[in-house]
Amino acid sequence: MNRNVLIVNENVNSRIIAETLLRSRGFGVHSAQDAMEALDILERESADVSLVLVDLDEMSPGMSGWELM
Repeated sequence: MNRNVLIVNENVNSRIIAETLLRSRGFGVHSAQDAMEALDILERESADVSLVLVDLDEMSPGMSGWELM
């Protein structure tokens, strides 16, 4: 079973906390600071990501968290 997660959050501290927690539970973690970076990661790693955690309030340049989802 694939246990890889993509975290999308512009707040670096929030990403670090989520990454640390998930890794301690055995998940592989990819991390992006905005929706555009997340799309790049998904294009490269799509078969390797089973869950995407997005800050839906994030208003990134070019695309919001809602638009990403």
